[in-house]
Amino acid sequence: MRRALDLAVEDGTVLSGLLRSDVEKPAPLVVMAHGFSGVKEEIGHYASSFASAGYCALSFDCRGFGESDGVPAVAVDPLR
Repeated sequence: MRRALDLAVEDGTVLSGLLRSDVEKPAPLVVMAHGFSGVKEEIGHYASSFASAGYCALSFDCRGFGESDGVPAVAVDPLR
């Protein structure tokens, strides 16, 4: 299974996520982010490997990157 989802954070910003799982029952969840300048699609092969091993894998775009909300876009702000 591969399902897109939105993650709302405290200030109302919406982060774009992608959930992968190959199991039909509850399983441990691995939360993954590429880092400050990447997007969730760039780590899809890692997320798929976790899903194949029986885990659920949630990857997401950091604030202002990829499909996630955030102003200014494509700016690294470690305090936020």
